[in-house]
Amino acid sequence: MESRLPYFMAMFMLSGFLFSLEFLFTRIFSFLVWYHFAFIIISTAILGPGLGGLWVRKGWPIIKKNRTPYP
Repeated sequence: MESRLPYFMAMFMLSGFLFSLEFLFTRIFSFLVWYHFAFIIISTAILGPGLGGLWVRKGWPIIKKNRTPYP
């Protein structure tokens, strides 16, 4: 059985990077524009990948069932 540790470490590092990037963008936008607009911008930007992941997770059996095999 193959070790899944590298996969989990990569996901951990990617999640940490995205969280720190979100924090950095919040600080930059709050300095450049009003503070509450910064949170609206960041929340909307994070909503996109979240909804995409939810769509893939919930729609995966439908996608898998309707997929045509390549010749």
